[in-house]
Amino acid sequence: MEWRPIETAPKDGEWFLANDTRPNVWRKVRMARVNPDGEVVAVGGAGTHKPFPCTHWMPLPEPPNPSKPSRPQG
Repeated sequence: MEWRPIETAPKDGEWFLANDTRPNVWRKVRMARVNPDGEVVAVGGAGTHKPFPCTHWMPLPEPPNPSKPSRPQG
């Protein structure tokens, strides 16, 4: 998966990963979506959805398959 320009992000409410371009935030990648007003918003405290500046997005990865045993790392 590669980062894509934010202008190409899904506009249907689908969640995706987006970069946070603010200089003083520790979380540089956020789970986000485009709201009905066309703003990119991320889940904040208490489930709030707040706009934030970003330039790129990528689709969420597939979740792990619980029926497939994970291989130990190392």
